[in-house]
Amino acid sequence: MAGSRTEQLGPLTGVGFVGLVLAAAVLVDNYDYLPPAAELQAFFTDNATRLQIAGYLGVVSAALLAWFAGSIRTDLRPAEGGLGRLSAVAFGGGVASAALVAIAFSVMAVGAGRGAAGGIGPDAAVVMFDFYGSILGLALPVTLAVLIGAAAVVAFRTKVWPGWLAWASAVLAIGSLSPISYIFIGVDLLWIAVVSVLLYTRGLRSVAPAPG
Repeated sequence: MAGSRTEQLGPLTGVGFVGLVLAAAVLVDNYDYLPPAAELQAFFTDNATRLQIAGYLGVVSAALLAWFAGSIRTDLRPAEGGLGRLSAVAFGGGVASAALVAIAFSVMAVGAGRGAAGGIGPDAAVVMFDFYGSILGLALPVTLAVLIGAAAVVAFRTKVWPGWLAWASAVLAIGSLSPISYIFIGVDLLWIAVVSVLLYTRGLRSVAPAPG
């Protein structure tokens, strides 16, 4: 019974991921493009505690995203049939995305820790801040495109998801691979939340008792 309850709630890890990663992003509260080195040194030094909390929330959110990727694979695999190659690709994209989120916020936490100790120089601050931004703005949209794109193909082939969601997923995957991919990050998060709720509600219907 406990196992089935865990499986039923599993898809909601997507909503949990979105909530935590947005909270972490709000706490970081600095998305300026190439700010000066001295400004970044002060950023890590003056906001160390807040940034360490953001780093922790971001890393925990990554664990939820990896779990959510497993829920997507579980949903797509039976519909795809065969070897389930695309379901595996979607899962791999989700796990890769989770790894990037964990790395980005770990870097933020390390910079904050150095800042709290008074040991971060301007050059190190620049490297850590730019690395954090590049992961979330450049690398993450690509791995999310793998997750969303593979899921879209399965949805088109099998009709496992509503047609509107399959089309929206295809468009989003293409946008996330474009040169302006960073613009699509927010929509990627919305996609995760929508699919999370969809899978959860469908799971509820599947276990609901038949009317007497």
